Amino acid sequence: IVELREDEDLTAFLMFAYSFLAMAGYNVVKPATRSQFIESLGANNIPYVQLVSGLIMGFVIQGYTSLMRFLPRRWVFAATQVVMVGLLLMFWTLFKTGESWVPVAFYMWGVLAGSLLISQFWSLANDIYDARQAKRIFGFIGGGASLGGIIGSGIAGQYAKRIGTNNLLLVAAVLLCGAVVGVGLL
Repeated sequence: IVELREDEDLTAFLMFAYSFLAMAGYNVVKPATRSQFIESLGANNIPYVQLVSGLIMGFVIQGYTSLMRFLPRRWVFAATQVVMVGLLLMFWTLFKTGESWVPVAFYMWGVLAGSLLISQFWSLANDIYDARQAKRIFGFIGGGASLGGIIGSGIAGQYAKRIGTNNLLLVAAVLLCGAVVGVGLL
């Protein structure tokens, strides 16, 4: 499937698994962010929340970039994902309250989480591989993200009615915990 050189197999497998788990976890909750928001506030309000999310994302990315300068990257990657898992568990609890602001906050979290997961993955890949390796390996490890997107969306579609949309957050949290372990091993 991919031309690996000596000592690249474990790293390539872990990067594939990391991209798979991160994107599967995100794609399990991505439909939930949209459906919860639309059910609560209607589709007409999505552009406003998108605008606010974009503005907030600018500040979050700026803070994230500052953290990357002061802390070792391996800590920032793992810590960010642990925070995402914690926020998923927090939203799982908050949705039980029925508060109207929760779907809005969850939608904004979804926009930010997607951007952070993707940028983190490719930042780590660029740290691990040089240009020659990237030409050979990036297609393979990026395939993990595509496969994760397919599987995660499939899980959401298959199990949303059976276990409930809110409980999909727990499934995503488990998948992201796997990504945290993968980053730790890398």
